[in-house]
Amino acid sequence: MTARAFFSSLPERFPIEQPNLPGSARAAYHAVSVGKRVHGMIGWRGLAFLLCLPPLMQTAAAQSYPERPIRIISPNPAGGSNDTIVRIVAAKMSAILDTPIIIDNRGGAGGKIGAEAVARAQPDGYTLLAGSVSTHSFAPVVTARLSYDPIKDFEPISLIAQVQNLLVVNPKLSAATVQELISIAKAQPGKLNYASGGPGSTSHFAVAMFIGLAGIANDTIHVPFRGGGPAMTATIANDTQFFSPIAGMVPSVEAGLVRPRPTAPYRQSG
Repeated sequence: MTARAFFSSLPERFPIEQPNLPGSARAAYHAVSVGKRVHGMIGWRGLAFLLCLPPLMQTAAAQSYPERPIRIISPNPAGGSNDTIVRIVAAKMSAILDTPIIIDNRGGAGGKIGAEAVARAQPDGYTLLAGSVSTHSFAPVVTARLSYDPIKDFEPISLIAQVQNLLVVNPKLSAATVQELISIAKAQPGKLNYASGGPGSTSHFAVAMFIGLAGIANDTIHVPFRGGGPAMTATIANDTQFFSPIAGMVPSVEAGLVRPRPTAPYRQSG
């Protein structure tokens, strides 16, 4: 059995049960769907995570796979939404496979650094990528010379989460509604900074679309970071005033560190 075939058979061989998670992580777990097979990128009002690996050589059979720890490269710093979901899935994978799963954070460049590392890794099924629309849809569009081929260098295994983006503001900003946020930006050009997880990241595209439609693209300043975690930290500290993280950062909202501004109907799972 090859590593590719092994992962494909997981949903049937090992039905996934809900782990004992705290409330903040349970919402993210509900979005996880290891049993869904996909052959391309799927978007649902935000970020679609894929677990990918370099194409396996035809001769690379793994009768007793896995025989050693598996490394999953999370192309974002620890603490971001991508990383949170990956760690939830990795914990269950480790229990199912009875094998250590190592999370290797390679943040920066909107996920391209981590994706490149996996593309250049030995194609033996032991280095996986928590890919996303940032690494496989946006990067080819915004990067003139991408160092990897998002199609040829990876083999999709499974869709593991579909999430929504939130629009959050620092509590010190007197914007109770989206319209008030727009009004403040127009009244005080250059005062409001917005964070992102890096140029070309999902959070960058989300806010870019928002400010473009709102007519405040020239009134606000983009401040890119090396991932969603640092971007959220900056928004909490009021270094940036608004941000559009994905729903995995709900704990920061629940704690009152940032305030959400409704942008679309929310559909709760479970």
